[in-house]
Amino acid sequence: MTTPEPPRLSPLWRDDPPKVGDFWLDARLTAGPSGVAFVAHDALHTSVMIVLLSEGASTDPAARDRFAGTVDKMHIDTVVARGGQGQDSGRLGHRVRKPEADDPVDPEGSPPAPWVALAYDGSPAAVAEAD
Repeated sequence: MTTPEPPRLSPLWRDDPPKVGDFWLDARLTAGPSGVAFVAHDALHTSVMIVLLSEGASTDPAARDRFAGTVDKMHIDTVVARGGQGQDSGRLGHRVRKPEADDPVDPEGSPPAPWVALAYDGSPAAVAEAD
């Protein structure tokens, strides 16, 4: 029986925000056309996986709704926090973190991209939640 390999992390890109909500980004986990998954931590050093919609997906109302619907279907213990445009309703709307003064601001003044912070233990199964 083989042990699954831990997920491969890659460095943050220059354009990646340093922080999303209350969470400081540490590394990239995976990326696709719809968004990026990061490993991050909060002030108490709790590890989470941040899934952040891409700029293109975040401007599409249908993509934002699909993202919110996917998050609302997750187990309540999996969703640590969520935020961004269109994420404050639904079954897990109470997990929304309102923007803070030190959050990255879009220079064009666009609403913040939808994101979710998921419980993360470094396992391949945890990373599969990002897909």
